[in-house]
Amino acid sequence: MNIKLSNDLILTQIPDPLIAEIRDRLTFTNPAYTEAEKMNRWTGNLDRELKFYRAKNGGLQIPRGFTGHLISMAKRAGIPFQIEDRRRILPEVDFQFAGELRDFHEEAMDNLIKYDFATLPAPTGSGKTVIGLALVAARRQPALVIVHTKELLNQWIDRIETFLGIPRSEIGVIGAGKKTIGERITVGIVNSVYSSPGEIREHIGSDSLHYLSLHGMVEATGMDSGSFCLACYSGNYPLPPPPHFGKFCFETPKT
Repeated sequence: MNIKLSNDLILTQIPDPLIAEIRDRLTFTNPAYTEAEKMNRWTGNLDRELKFYRAKNGGLQIPRGFTGHLISMAKRAGIPFQIEDRRRILPEVDFQFAGELRDFHEEAMDNLIKYDFATLPAPTGSGKTVIGLALVAARRQPALVIVHTKELLNQWIDRIETFLGIPRSEIGVIGAGKKTIGERITVGIVNSVYSSPGEIREHIGSDSLHYLSLHGMVEATGMDSGSFCLACYSGNYPLPPPPHFGKFCFETPKT
């Protein structure tokens, strides 16, 4: 099996049993259809299932985030494969991380840095921002941070100044009436980023850039939105931290 890794995965020479398994794993019940059916609403404009694959060049095109699962499936079935890595690596960026990581930050970093695609779920105030900036510094590639509110945009800019030592004037901002792309790092509000994909794609070296809404992301799981804490995406935290326990209490810059 040939695997071409870019902004997605293009698979060719796939054995039929593996094709069937991939299609099955990447087919989900459409929660919008299920909800409409439950409420006795018209479902004629809705697909019963969501399929996250499509035929291309005699093979399959699937999401890049499925790479780990795909390799595990191939190894388990004894299917030989080769990977053609077509991702673009840009010239290294000079980041100097000025924070002090706590033990649990270090543990998270050690686990995250091993993967090309990863998600960090952690409670409010636990230091996700500082871990993210430490990862940015370790990767040494131009970075784009996407947030949902102007408040979060300003918080990230403050943290970048503090922990990466990048002056505010050199931080790219997309949103809040601004549209600049920083040489090293840019922070954008989702709606504004959505309207500027071409410029961002070219700067960060991506083959293509698309926006997945929060609603679309939840739908892709096939689960109800009530099953998740969405506060880090929406900014609507169910329980604000106590006054003496600030959001950045675990984010300590070096003195």
